[in-house]
Amino acid sequence: MSAIQTLIDQTLSYAKQSHDNGSHEMAKCYMEDWNEFLEIQYLISAGYIQAAGDRLDEMDTDPREQMVMAILADYDHDMLEKLGFALL
Repeated sequence: MSAIQTLIDQTLSYAKQSHDNGSHEMAKCYMEDWNEFLEIQYLISAGYIQAAGDRLDEMDTDPREQMVMAILADYDHDMLEKLGFALL
């Protein structure tokens, strides 16, 4: 399984767990992250690299960093650069 898919699956699991525990606001936040992860995964796989980079740039800091690390694990530094990101 890819790192991006693992991130997507984990985020959905966290949303379900938060919902089951009565933390509906937290579940909503996880679902928003989950949706953004799915969208970026699709955009990259469909070759819409600029759109994926733009969407990634709009994300909140923590989920964006998680996605950047997952992209790095599944692709390479060149993909991050194409998306407009670089690790220092």
